Amino acid sequence: MKFFNAELTQPKICILRFAMESLLKSPDDLLEMFGPQDQIPNKSLPPTLVYSSTQNATLQVMKVINQAHGTPTGKFNPNSTLICRYHSCTRDLDKEDTVNGFKKKEFPMISCTMALGLGQNWKRVCRVFHMVRGDPSCICQMMGLCGRNSKPGLAVLFMEPKRRFGINKIEAVTKADKQMDDTRMDCLAITPMCLRIAFSMDNLYGYIPTNRDNPNYMKEEQQEINEGFPLCKCSNCAPKEAEMLQKKMSVMDIDNFVALLDQPESFPDPELVPKKKRCAGGHKNHTEAPKELTNELAVVLVVEFKTFLCEKYGTATLSLPEEHFAELEAEDVAETLNNIQGAEEIQDDIGGKTINGKLEMLYNCVVNFQKGSLFTTAQAA
Repeated sequence: MKFFNAELTQPKICILRFAMESLLKSPDDLLEMFGPQDQIPNKSLPPTLVYSSTQNATLQVMKVINQAHGTPTGKFNPNSTLICRYHSCTRDLDKEDTVNGFKKKEFPMISCTMALGLGQNWKRVCRVFHMVRGDPSCICQMMGLCGRNSKPGLAVLFMEPKRRFGINKIEAVTKADKQMDDTRMDCLAITPMCLRIAFSMDNLYGYIPTNRDNPNYMKEEQQEINEGFPLCKCSNCAPKEAEMLQKKMSVMDIDNFVALLDQPESFPDPELVPKKKRCAGGHKNHTEAPKELTNELAVVLVVEFKTFLCEKYGTATLSLPEEHFAELEAEDVAETLNNIQGAEEIQDDIGGKTINGKLEMLYNCVVNFQKGSLFTTAQAA
């Protein structure tokens, strides 16, 4: 019996790491990645998979992509020719329809979680987007879903630039356990090293390199040279080209996909889509609260809602609190902190059906927060 030792490196995949500018639970950074429908029809979009960490986020991704494409109501269209979604709670027939529809080129994009099996062998996938955190080894496998048609592939990773209580500086890595999942993701977000080699090292040794003096890094770098790998075009090795690609991603289609990856400087800059700014319903003039206040209020709202649900229905409920009010909805409410004057504004923020007493409870939380020292101090500053 013979054993073959092989690596997962795919030199044709361009890996771009971008820092998230929107809220952690928001996919609004995708707005600049897609152009309007009148410029790029659905059938001309490169086949794309957008991976999110939660089921709720898959719908938010569809909402943002439809907004960027000029079809804001398309997220609720089960027969959309733009994007469909796939996660563990979609029914078996829906999953089958989504997979078959993508194979038959009925729509070019899927918004999904890890429930979409990594064993799929779709040669038509050109791009893979990954939002927020995950496991580096799983991200590597998700990236491997693109570029299987003997053409280049594109993997775009949106990562939080700074994690609370995380490793946010290279100097802090030496004191941490490099093989822990959180440490690996923190290192992936800050490493200045080649991302192609970084993923290879994570697969081989279980950690992400953060400096060039690492013997294993130098070994992998030399091995790529010996094997005749093309020059890496990741966002660390070619930052200027990566910045140009980020600006021009919205003009990417099937026909110019390869050319745009090779020579992004030859394409003109598109008109940028303004990022979504949420505001409370009925208030044209509004002011945004400081981020430290909105973050704190979002945490308070989630905790208080869990307590409210437990007191109302007990612990033996058929659904989790996150299914009724999660971090994403809490952030939507917190962003309109300075403009909330009643429970109606909260209903406008979170939408959908609600539990009896839920809106009043959330509004009371906001009022109590506005009376607290943290809010009053910030207002006086």
